[in-house]
Amino acid sequence: PAVPNASGGMHLAAAAGRRVVAVFGRTDPERTGPLGPACDVVQAPGDRSRDVARDDAEAARRLEAVSVADVLAGCERRLSGAAAGGVPCAR
Repeated sequence: PAVPNASGGMHLAAAAGRRVVAVFGRTDPERTGPLGPACDVVQAPGDRSRDVARDDAEAARRLEAVSVADVLAGCERRLSGAAAGGVPCAR
């Protein structure tokens, strides 16, 4: 699967029908996440916001808190065709 952060590349991959495991910091994936049934979102716990500044220290900390194991689990779910886990994707 594609493993982008919350960015335009994430939306392009989802629009192209690719399996996506998107890594989010503070951005709210329910508002700005990838669209489609083949997506999964991994995100460290904490508050969410639609408006996150590029230099937001909390957003950086949250990205760093996402573990490789969490991303790998999302990839395994996407590759197995299992229902999305982690944080709900936008619909």
